[in-house]
Amino acid sequence: MALPFGLTPDLTHGATPHETCITQAAALEGSAGPPAEALSLSISTDNKDSESLESFWAPSMRSSPGYQEKPPDHPRSRKGHKKSRGGCYNCKRRKIKCQENQPACHNCMRINVPCVYPPRHCLKPIQPLYTPSLETTSLQSTPTIFSASDMRLFHHFIVNAYPHLPVGNDSVWVREIASFSHTYDFLMQAMLSLSAANLTVTSTSPLYSSALSYRGLAISGLNTALSTPPTCKAHADAILATCWILAAVTMYLGESVEEFFTMMRGISLVSRQGWASRYGTSFLKLEGGSQTEVTVSRFRDVPLVPGHLVAEAREAIKMMRALEMKGVEEEVFKLQAEIVRLLSVSSLEAYLKYRQIHAVLSVLPHAEFQAFIDPSNTLAQILLAHYVALLALMAPIKSREWAGRSMGTVKRNTVFKLDSIWNNVPEDMRGYLYWPMKATGSIPGIPPYLKVMYP
Repeated sequence: MALPFGLTPDLTHGATPHETCITQAAALEGSAGPPAEALSLSISTDNKDSESLESFWAPSMRSSPGYQEKPPDHPRSRKGHKKSRGGCYNCKRRKIKCQENQPACHNCMRINVPCVYPPRHCLKPIQPLYTPSLETTSLQSTPTIFSASDMRLFHHFIVNAYPHLPVGNDSVWVREIASFSHTYDFLMQAMLSLSAANLTVTSTSPLYSSALSYRGLAISGLNTALSTPPTCKAHADAILATCWILAAVTMYLGESVEEFFTMMRGISLVSRQGWASRYGTSFLKLEGGSQTEVTVSRFRDVPLVPGHLVAEAREAIKMMRALEMKGVEEEVFKLQAEIVRLLSVSSLEAYLKYRQIHAVLSVLPHAEFQAFIDPSNTLAQILLAHYVALLALMAPIKSREWAGRSMGTVKRNTVFKLDSIWNNVPEDMRGYLYWPMKATGSIPGIPPYLKVMYP
């Protein structure tokens, strides 16, 4: 199977952290058959602050300088026990018997470390259908060794930083997906990237470069994983989960809204492969109708956003009508205009219309999508800036996606920065960027919408 979502990272440490180059893959035509081209995503991974993890996490008493285990007064003889293939990784590493309690064994609870079990989905060995040639790439013989800092980031992921999408899957992230993450390095590295990105925008810990570095490794591993079809449920779930996590990473890092749509498009491409129907999936309610059902239950009673802010959005849309649009640009603009209209009527209806923008861009043919995100497409750049402004305006509505989870206090005023879009748009067209720049706090002296709605 050819790469449906091929990602090629640039692991050059000399690159600047803000360097991001995106090119989009050809859309998959139908559930069978390889795509015409592969998606390429090049990301710098400067990792200057890899040691800063230790400065953020307070060391436990066990790892504090000068701490020593008190030897027992009398040596104890160990009782033999039968080996267990279902024990957690910590007990296997320590070569002790695991009680195999769920969700955490007593040994891990006693020393206060994350308890992770090997996956039960793929224990049955797969019989090869052919004898591989000498040129076939063999799997790694030993698992990647993750440091104590990595495990602290992993713990932060399962407690605070796991994705809020797809809606209604919180328990799936912290139980099923986390339970087999050690088996798939690309999944674990994506988790660490999201955890570092979350801490970057919600704390004083400087983990931006670490988030980029882990993301580059995750993309490289995902690219390799997609070179062949998955062999079981856990394998398929690991690929899909990694795609969702990488999309969340782009929102936390906030460098490029184009990159976010590229990742969302990748999720759509992977989802259309039919792996869930072939192997099953741990994720719940992935179908569009099921996601809408969950959404309606959460968003039904959301109050309207402040009317004076909606009025400013309405004026911006009115100004945009003077531009001549066609094709996908016209379709996206009509959706944005309808969102603004619905914001004065129903927050739920406005949110459902907002999701249609993702759907439209996710199924575009390759050439049309690539043309849409091209920096030289001035109309599309203005529309993307308005999308970012709508995210700021709809913040009280979109917060229902978290279902009451505490996501921490974000230290910036917008999800995505508009610097690159401002530079891409010609000077005589920058008047159309006034409302997006105002809504996101990009104009000195004017408070962003997030500060207006959450003073």
